[in-house]
Amino acid sequence: TYKDYITKIKILIESSLISPEGKFSFNLPEYAIPSTFTGIFKIENFAGSMYIEPNSEYEISMAKPDSGNFPEDRINYIEINILHPQNELNYYTKNFIEKYNHFVVKNYALFLSKSAKNEVDSFKIKTLKEFDKIGNSFFKTYVNFYLASLDLIATTNRFKVYKNYLATSPVDYQNDAYMNFFKRFLFFSLFFHQR
Repeated sequence: TYKDYITKIKILIESSLISPEGKFSFNLPEYAIPSTFTGIFKIENFAGSMYIEPNSEYEISMAKPDSGNFPEDRINYIEINILHPQNELNYYTKNFIEKYNHFVVKNYALFLSKSAKNEVDSFKIKTLKEFDKIGNSFFKTYVNFYLASLDLIATTNRFKVYKNYLATSPVDYQNDAYMNFFKRFLFFSLFFHQR
């Protein structure tokens, strides 16, 4: 996992041997996962990541791709497939990110011309309504701060974005979406303030 989402220094929590059948397992002590975090699984020069929630069990698979297509001198990121449980945090984040990315690509020209505000507002309303029934607080923060990033890009009023998101939310050091927004907000504030 990461020590923190600002430096993104990786720390090892647990390691395991892989059986000849390609299987491994491990148990993390409760003190190691007081809250949801990003677990990074690394096998040789392949790695994948997923969110790991406290008091949860996962069955995953990492299919090793054809190594001829990947350089052996660096880490190649591959997708982790979660076999069990179904419909959990990783499923929801993946579903949301697919919709988010589709929206950004579809409206890219509007973002460049700083005229995406109406589309962003509509997307936010639709998205919040669609995912409203998911009660996972990590996921709610995740979605909220991805949407905040859209607001930050689509508006020129950074104070309003600050007031709507950062001022009304506790600092969430363990949520990558929150911390990425926080860094982006600081960059926009410092960079554009000097211009």
